[in-house]
Amino acid sequence: MSRKAKQALWSKRVLAFERSGLTRRVWCARAGVAVPTLDYWRSRFGDLARGSEQVLVPVVVSAPSTMGRSAAGAIEIDLGGGLHLRADMQVDTGWLAALLRGLR
Repeated sequence: MSRKAKQALWSKRVLAFERSGLTRRVWCARAGVAVPTLDYWRSRFGDLARGSEQVLVPVVVSAPSTMGRSAAGAIEIDLGGGLHLRADMQVDTGWLAALLRGLR
């Protein structure tokens, strides 16, 4: 495969991953790609592969559960695929942002 063809292929793959909403591990397992390989191409393309489009993520704010599933003063994020992240409201926002970026 030529260098140009390989770059075009990976540009499409990186964009597909970015739009999938899946974690790197899950997307790679489904695509049959090694996580380090995806990471390499993501770093190589940087923002160019993603373009300048903005992506909005729906956020639903609900009252605290009376069933004890979410304690008052806590934040819960549904990551999809049955995964939930629950953290105290005092969580370091920089750490939380880094964690969420790493899950992409």
